[in-house]
Formats: sequence, C-alpha cells, structure tokens
Amino acid sequence: MKKIAYIHFSDLHIGQKYTNQYLSNAKDIVLQDLVFMLNELKALDVVFFTGDMVQSGIESEYADFMEWFCVIKDCITKYGYNPYYLFVPGNHDLERSKDTKSSTHKMIKSSWITDDELRNELMWEKGNEYYKYCDSRFSAYSSFVEKFYENNKKPSVYQTGIIPGDFYAELEVGECKVGVVGLNSAFLQIDGDNYMKKLGIYHRQINGIFGNEDYIIHLCKC
Repeated sequence: MKKIAYIHFSDLHIGQKYTNQYLSNAKDIVLQDLVFMLNELKALDVVFFTGDMVQSGIESEYADFMEWFCVIKDCITKYGYNPYYLFVPGNHDLERSKDTKSSTHKMIKSSWITDDELRNELMWEKGNEYYKYCDSRFSAYSSFVEKFYENNKKPSVYQTGIIPGDFYAELEVGECKVGVVGLNSAFLQIDGDNYMKKLGIYHRQINGIFGNEDYIIHLCKC
C-alpha cells in the first residue's frame, strides 16, 4: 500500500509581537528539525499549514509569512522534493472587525445560535450581507492563496467552497489520487472577543464544496 508522507505546520502567528524575532533566532533550529524529518520520511508528498499562519490576518503579515515560507520551501527543494502545499485558516488568519456596532456584526455575533434562518440559509448566500461581511474578513488570506497557486504546484483538482478556506483538493501521489477536505472552523471569529466553544464546522460547508449531498455520498463510497 502506498504511504503518504507529509509535514504539518501550525500556529506560527507571523506578525505577533516578538514572534518575528523569535522565528529569526530559531530559524536554524527549525531547519535542523525539518532536515531531520526529511531524512526520516525519505519522501514528501504534501505540507499542511493549518491555522494561525499570521496574527491579524492583514496583507503585510502574509507577505512576511511568504518570506518565511520560502526558506522552508528552499530547504525541501534542495532534497529533491516537490510536494503540494495546503493552507487552512485559523482564527488569527482573518482580519477581525473593529466596527462591532454595525447591525450586521451584532446579528452574526448575537443570533447565530438562535436564528435558524441566519444559520441555515442567509450565511450561505454569497450575495447576502452576512456572507459578505465574513468573507471580507478573509480577503488577505484569499488573495494570498490565489497568488500562491499562480506560482506554485497546485492540486489537479482544487475546488473551493462558500466559506473562504473551505476546499477539496485532489493530490496525485504516484499512481494514487488522494482527496483532502479543508474546512474553516474560524469564520465566526469576527472580532477580538473570546469565542471559546463558539466556533465549529457546519454541514453547509461540505455542501458548499461538493454542491449536493448525493455527490458526498458517492465520494464516501469510493
């Protein structure tokens, strides 16, 4: 059976106070660990970045993240590997709103659990004000991912969902095809308050990627 070799990065928080200095000082250690893993794996098919790549979700932080990423990619390339790179956002990868008094903001924050129409219908309509509000929070992330795949290896199938960060990627690994679903569990983190136990994933996110439930059932049977 073909084994999938992967490396997983999380919670880098590029842009957080003192983080850039820390990462700069720790770069050699990170690269030593990476080299150790590359030698252990003997192959590398995919690299995951899952959550909190940056601190505040702004464009300049993604530019700083890309500089750091290039160091990692150069190391991987020197070993002769050309893996896929996949990015799933966390609750720091969006720009949290400072306009907490807007009616749209208040409605999402206070009524998500209690308002069935908002939770089951309105948020999933791309022309709706509630969807637009959440989508705009991830504008820098979405721009980063789009530009990244213009210049880097992209999965043969990369199908996005309704919520930014939701995707289905089909990876060609040898003679196998591997499907990966990424889901954004942080899209409701619209401001800086404590959202512990208030974030999650929803079945409409799956529907948003695949289009209909019949397709999902077929996918699960394959």
